[in-house]
Amino acid sequence: MAIENYYCSSSQTSAESDYFNVMELGIREEMLPGFVHHGGKNYPYLLMYFHTPCFVEKTPAEGKFILWSPQMLHRYGNPDRKWCHSWAILRGEAMNKLMAETPIPLNYLLDVSRATGDKMVFYLKMLWEELTNNIPVDLDMQVGILRLLFRELSRSLPQAEGRPGHRDTVIVAAARIMHNSLSHPPTLAELAENAHLSIPRFVVRFKQCYRIPPMQYMMQLRLERAMRLLSYWNLSVKQVAEEVGFEDPLYFSKVFRRLYGKSPKHFRHIS
Repeated sequence: MAIENYYCSSSQTSAESDYFNVMELGIREEMLPGFVHHGGKNYPYLLMYFHTPCFVEKTPAEGKFILWSPQMLHRYGNPDRKWCHSWAILRGEAMNKLMAETPIPLNYLLDVSRATGDKMVFYLKMLWEELTNNIPVDLDMQVGILRLLFRELSRSLPQAEGRPGHRDTVIVAAARIMHNSLSHPPTLAELAENAHLSIPRFVVRFKQCYRIPPMQYMMQLRLERAMRLLSYWNLSVKQVAEEVGFEDPLYFSKVFRRLYGKSPKHFRHIS
C-alpha cells in the first residue's frame, strides 16, 4: 500500500481533544483488493472521498464523498482490484457544532464533480500541513479549514427548483435530519415544524427537491439501511428492525417483504 500524506494524533491534551481532534488523516491512500470493516460503539466521525472504482457496501462510490456519523458501521472497498481514497477521522465538540451548521447529510454517498473532489483533497492537504507544521496546534485554524471543506461540498447538494445556483437549504437540512435519525425516525409533523413550514408546503418543497414525498424518502432510507445490515452484519432480524426504527419486528418484516418481495430472513440467505 502507498499513501501520499498521513497524520496520526498523539500530542493533544484531553481538553484540546474534547474541543476538536483530527485523530487520523490519509490522502490518496492506495489499498489492496478487499473490503474494510470498522465503526460501531465509540467510533467518531469518518470523512471519506473515493478516487477510484470501489463500493460502500454494494453501492458504487468512485468520485463520491461520504461523512459517517459516530457509531455507524462502515464497509467499503473493492474486492477485485486496488483502490484509492482520502479520509479523516474526526471528533470533538467543534465537530458536532460544524455538523449542526452544515447541510451536508450524514451516512449518505454524495456524488461530487471531479473539480469538487480535487478541492476536497486540497483542503485535506491544507489540514495536514496545519497539523504537521505548526506547534503549538491552532485548533481554530483546523476547524476553519474543515468549515471551508464542508462549504465547498455543500455546493454539490440539490438545487431549489426555479432558483438556479441556489440550494433549498431548508429541505436539505430536513433530509439530513432523516439520514441522521434512522433508528428514531421523525414524523411528518415534526419535520415540517422544524422547517418552519406547514405540512402541505413542506411536502411540496420536498418533492421539488427530491422528486418523492418525504415519508416515502424516509422509508426508503430505513429499508435500504436494513438491507445493508442484513447483508453484511451478524444481527438478528429484531436487532435490524430496532436499528431502523421499527418497534415490532413482525411489522418490519411485512414492510420489508412488501418493498423487496422477500422476507428479511430470505433476503439475508440469498445475499
